[in-house]
Parts: sequence; C-alpha cells; structure tokens
Amino acid sequence: VDGGVLRSCGRAGSGIDDATLRHLKVQLTSRTRATSPISPAPKTDQARTWVEPELVCEVRHAGWTSTSGHLRHPTFIGMRPDLSPSDCTREDAVPVASAMHRVAAPHRRAGKAQTAETAAAVTATPESTPTSTPGVADALATLATLKPTDSWNLDGRVVKLTNLDKLLFPRDGITKRDMIAYYVGIEQFILPYLRNRPLSMQVFPDGVDGKSFWRKDKPSHAPEWIQSWVYHGEKTKTYILVNDVATLAWVANAAVIDLHPWHSRFDQPEQPDWAVFDLDPFEPATFADVVVVAKLVKAALDHYGLRGIPKTSGQTGLQIYVPISRGPDYRMVRGWVEEVGRAIGRTVPDLISWDWAVSRRGGRIRIDYTQNIINKTLAAAYSLRPADGGPVSTPIAWEELDDPGLRPDRWNWRTVGARVAEVGDLFASVLDQTQALPVTESNELNKNR
Repeated sequence: VDGGVLRSCGRAGSGIDDATLRHLKVQLTSRTRATSPISPAPKTDQARTWVEPELVCEVRHAGWTSTSGHLRHPTFIGMRPDLSPSDCTREDAVPVASAMHRVAAPHRRAGKAQTAETAAAVTATPESTPTSTPGVADALATLATLKPTDSWNLDGRVVKLTNLDKLLFPRDGITKRDMIAYYVGIEQFILPYLRNRPLSMQVFPDGVDGKSFWRKDKPSHAPEWIQSWVYHGEKTKTYILVNDVATLAWVANAAVIDLHPWHSRFDQPEQPDWAVFDLDPFEPATFADVVVVAKLVKAALDHYGLRGIPKTSGQTGLQIYVPISRGPDYRMVRGWVEEVGRAIGRTVPDLISWDWAVSRRGGRIRIDYTQNIINKTLAAAYSLRPADGGPVSTPIAWEELDDPGLRPDRWNWRTVGARVAEVGDLFASVLDQTQALPVTESNELNKNR
C-alpha cells in the first residue's frame, strides 16, 4: 500500500509447491472480481483473474529493481493470516552509512581499538535487502556491554553466554563476543541457508590455534527451545536445526566457528536441494587454475540450461551450487556431478585429478563429486572459516571470476557486510528450486538401482 493505493511489486513463482497452489486456488476463487484492484494494473502476457486484495503472503527477495520498482528474485515463503493488506507498506531504504552508524559502534567493548569503518562492515543492514529480526540492533548494543558470563535476551529467548572475551582468532584480536556479533548481525542473510537443515558443527573451544572437534548431536546442556531432528542412519544423531537468530547466537557461543548445514532438509533428508561442485587446488596448482575449472563448470551448466551460483570457500577454493527441484536422491545427484566433472577432466586432463590420495594428485584439482552425500557438508554461505583474518565463504557473480583481485579468502568478518550492502545477496536464487536435474545415462542408471 502506497499512499492508500495498492501498487504492484512484481510476482513470485518460486517456492510454491503443488499443495500450496491447490490451497490458494480454493481461497482465491471465492474472491474474484472483474477489475484490477492495483493502480496501475500490471501488464502480463498471460490470462489473468483479478481477486480482492484480502490475503497477505510473505516472500524473500534480493532487493528492489531500480527501474520498475519490483522485487528482485522473490521466493514465496508462506501465507500470513496474522496480517492485513493495510499492514503491507513499502519501507524506505535506510542509507547504508546511516545504518552502519547506528549499529556498528557497540560491537567492540571499550578499550579495544577498532575503526568505525571496519566495525560498520560487520553489522550494516544493506539498502534494499530483507530486514533483520526485530530488536536485533538493540540486542547487539546490549551484547557489547555484557559481562563475559551474562545471559542475553535475544528475540524472546534467553541465551546463556560464556567466556565472551576469549580470543578465537588470536592474531586478529577476534573474540567470541565479536564472532557472536558477526553471526547475529548477518542473520538475515545466513539463516535462509541454515533453516530446517541438520547442522554439523566444528567446535574450536580454544580458538583457531587449538584443537577442534566435530559435534553432530545436540548436547544435553542445550536449551529446550532449540529445535532439533533425529536422524536414524548408521548411528542415531539428534541434529540441531538453526531456524532462528537465538539458536544462531547459541551455536556461536558454543565456539562453533564455521557452520556446515546439510544439502537437504530434514523433511526429505535423502533429497538434496542442490548439486555441489567443490573445487580445491593442491600445490603447485593455484587458485587461478581453480578459476579455469570453474569457468568450464559454468560452460557445462550453460549447455544444460542450468543456473549455478559460485561462492568462495573462504580458504583455498571455490564451490558451485546448482539448485534443483527436490526428487532425485543423493546417488542420482552425485552421479550427475561426477559425469559432468569427468567430462571436464577429459577436456583439461593436466588440471584435473581423480585420485583420492593428495600425494598422487600431482598438484592438480579434484572436482569432488563425493560432497553430494547425505551427512557430508560444506561451510554455508556467509559462514566464517577457522583461519587467520576471519575469512568468510562469500557468494560471487560469475563475472567476478575475471577479477584479478579475487581470492578464496577475499572477504572476511569485517568486510563482508559492506560487500552485501553493495551487491545484495548473490546466493538468494539457490533457494529457487525450479530446475530439474538433467536426465543423463548415469543418473538414469542410478535411479533404477
């Protein structure tokens, strides 16, 4: 609603399953009308039926287009019966500098040197991006004042904090308090890629220089309000589901530096939402070699008419995610990625190795199709990585592969906020699962096994 007039903000087709469509049809059929309630009436190239504007839905999006003023990459989340159309007003974008000024300052306790510029990069709410959970900015301001073992009220939950001033990245002066602030500050971008996905957690109780261990079970001391899911695999595990900002903060307080969600959601654990090409170099192969292979993966995806989204690993390589409609199981997805990878390997055999042993790879790159296995994980988009500088696994545009300054650790906990403020969430379309896995000889064989 804009000045009392209903305006079009575009249309969302992705994220709606058949059951939702059937339910919506029943609701909308009883609300049909002869004329458009929107001014001006949106132009479409398809048959249309106008309805009374009485229902409200929620969508995720990657900002607003500058020309038509429509949503960019909208994805349907669900209906909102708690809201009325009059509640739906277009929010004015807050200038980035203003947002940074308001929420950046509290992120360091007094006595620790940090420039306003670097602090701002962590917490800025970018223009034209989804808004964060209400109250997060105020909660972050409170976090900066808490004693190392205080409890923290966040999004209606009480998060018990421990050792807030412990250095997790000693050479960079990054404390646990800083890491919690980073994750909570970026929650509107990272949570969509964690929700409803079992989480494998690499815990660093003594920081990046200390020993780490993997935790897959929800610990007994975890709060009851943390959602979880029991997986009956080779071993029964109770996985945490990071579905809200308070759980994200609790996980960060547990010294989990990088977050590793499954490629599938708990309701269909055998059916991944994307296929993954994991590209990692081994000396003397370089990141430039990884870029060459990534471009060949892009050419293969173009051949299939598929869209892929690359991201830096935050450490040494690149990963390419190809969103797919749920249905094919991991075996089929893995078979297709291997088939594509081996075709690329025949094109550049001097760059690609299929040896498992690093010592036999001869400084070549492995396209690791075995990442497409249930319970195998990669760091999530916008996840920190356990290395000096606090690097972040960051989505990139394909065109950035030609940037000579691109590195797998180019963005870090201090700079990724400004990055997202500038380019938006380049990973958003990974949740648009309308692409079908190509039918090839290998995945047909896997399907029939």
